[in-house]
Amino acid sequence: MIAQFLYAGIIYLNDRDARERLRPFFKYPAFAFAMFIPWLPIMVGQAIKGQPWRKTQSVQQVSVEVFNYFKDVFLSPYFTYESMTVMYLSHLISILTILFLLLCIIRIFNAGRFLIEPADVSILLFFIPLIFAIVVSFRQSIVYSRYLSIIIPYLFILLVYFSFRFYKQRTAIVISLLLASISFLGIMINYGNDFKNNDYRKIISYISANKSEKDKLIVEPHFMGWAIDYHNMHSSSPIPKPNILGWNIRMQLDSLSKSKEFDKLWFVLDYSSMDNSQYDYLANNLAALGYDEVSEKTFYLIPEKVKVHLFESIKHKPNK
Repeated sequence: MIAQFLYAGIIYLNDRDARERLRPFFKYPAFAFAMFIPWLPIMVGQAIKGQPWRKTQSVQQVSVEVFNYFKDVFLSPYFTYESMTVMYLSHLISILTILFLLLCIIRIFNAGRFLIEPADVSILLFFIPLIFAIVVSFRQSIVYSRYLSIIIPYLFILLVYFSFRFYKQRTAIVISLLLASISFLGIMINYGNDFKNNDYRKIISYISANKSEKDKLIVEPHFMGWAIDYHNMHSSSPIPKPNILGWNIRMQLDSLSKSKEFDKLWFVLDYSSMDNSQYDYLANNLAALGYDEVSEKTFYLIPEKVKVHLFESIKHKPNK
């Protein structure tokens, strides 16, 4: 909304003929905005202080999240990039898209007519929300593809507009066809999976295909077990119910050290949790408790990867 008001304001100042038809645009949204005024102090407080379940981020982490946003635009958000070919392609497309945008913006500034041409001013509709999200995410991590999905049409408009403005028509058509083809590929990948909006359920499918009857399951952090509980309620092929052994991985390892009921154990680690400092040492920690690692698989989800480990107690392994 801020970007739209600023865009309309610049047009209002630069184009006298447009002022009469722009007045209703300022009038009616202003009334709607007035209804949100009591909430503004809360919004500012949340943006400044952050929220306890969202971690602060460094410049490098924020940059990675912005890069991931461009990657998800074309090859579908919430997609598990299990194919390395798709992983490399998504990185390449993201880099080229960002460089293309930066190059075109530099050419606009060098022309000395920025904020004069109405079509050029439209870049604010994409970049102002993106900048707001970047500023907020320093204090509290956010998933850009979730909160900025509303501005994706502006990104496509900019890419096509810049293509036709700065390149010959034939070249611009080729660029537009490439963008459409990549987007179509993303749609095909997304709907080619077992699940639409492929996220945590891909992990459930993997465990379901490889589980044994008496397997136990620990999900860290424990609240991700809700997805599994939901699956078990609505599926004819349930997987093991999550065992809650503590609020974090340290408590769970401590409980495992005192328990003798776990023969084969699945451990699901979500790296987007607030404390993942011990995740990479899980195999060593469980080896010290008498467990051998049978398998490990990594799923690349949003906002972070998830690792699925299968362990077996040394005491209960059959003799060779």
